[in-house]
Amino acid sequence: MTPTLKPCTEARYWEMLEIIPPAIMDGKGFMVGEPWSHRQCTVSQRHDQPTFAGFFKYGKQFFEAENPCNS
Repeated sequence: MTPTLKPCTEARYWEMLEIIPPAIMDGKGFMVGEPWSHRQCTVSQRHDQPTFAGFFKYGKQFFEAENPCNS
């Protein structure tokens, strides 16, 4: 599922990047290292699938995911 994005400031992007090491990072953005929540696994039905706050950069624009993202 593709996250819905909302604009954020460059300052917020960098604040969230520097707060703790990212869980995942690539050339387009990162997921904050601390899980936001946990979702139910479709296979085991356990609530153990972590979700993360996502932040992305496109050119000189910065975005934040409106909903938690899966890794």
